[in-house]
Amino acid sequence: MARDKTIKFLRTTKSNLDTQKNANNLLAGEPYLITDENRIAVGTAVNAYSDMAKKSEVDAKKTDNVSATSRVLGRKSSGEGAIEELTLSEILDFIGSASKGDILYRGDSSWARLPKGTNGQVLTLASDIPSWASPSGGSAPLISIRETNFSTTSVSYVDSGLELSLEANATYLFEFNLVLYKNTSAGNIIFVLPTGASFGVMGYLYSGGSQVWGQSSNSDLDDRQISGGNSAYFKMTGKLTMGSTSGSVKFRMKSPNGDNFTLYWRSNMWALKQ
Repeated sequence: MARDKTIKFLRTTKSNLDTQKNANNLLAGEPYLITDENRIAVGTAVNAYSDMAKKSEVDAKKTDNVSATSRVLGRKSSGEGAIEELTLSEILDFIGSASKGDILYRGDSSWARLPKGTNGQVLTLASDIPSWASPSGGSAPLISIRETNFSTTSVSYVDSGLELSLEANATYLFEFNLVLYKNTSAGNIIFVLPTGASFGVMGYLYSGGSQVWGQSSNSDLDDRQISGGNSAYFKMTGKLTMGSTSGSVKFRMKSPNGDNFTLYWRSNMWALKQ
């Protein structure tokens, strides 16, 4: 490298330098001082040059602030372009094709996406790779709860708000609990099942009032009267077998005399798929 030669910069404006570039008048390696921008450029070909950043521009980039915490700088989309701020969520979107409910996990050499499973599935692990599977011993129990009083003067059955949606061709362990009822007059209750569904032999436990059910097996446990007593606990349990269509089991009430029939209750029913 010879040090006895003076490097000479050609003084020019940015506009003139571009004119010379378009006319193929530049030399590769030739330095230029762009006087109206106070920057240096170097020719890279007869029709191209590379201009250097000014110190003020470099200093400004060093002190630029991002808009908020937890941000990184990069590109949100493919291709070259200006630097942008990215959130963690936008970075994770680089995995691609993500949708609600998906899970991100670390594979052998990179991050991967596990698509969401279906309702009732659980997350399992095999060879350090997660996947979805049905839980052993059946699904999680389905539960319907009512924690407020219910009154009716209707002589026809009305929904109480307790309802469970069940699958077709499935067998469930079924349980119903009614805690602290108080009836101002006689009333009737019923369990209504989807077409083709039926209860097996239902056992019961009760205290106070009159007997509601003994053991019964039919498509609807129907038209059973609650009368007498101001409080009671009633529990019914057994098997419920669905037919070829899915549907809901509902708990309904009516007041056969048209007067006020009130249950002051805390009640629930649940079903566990076998």
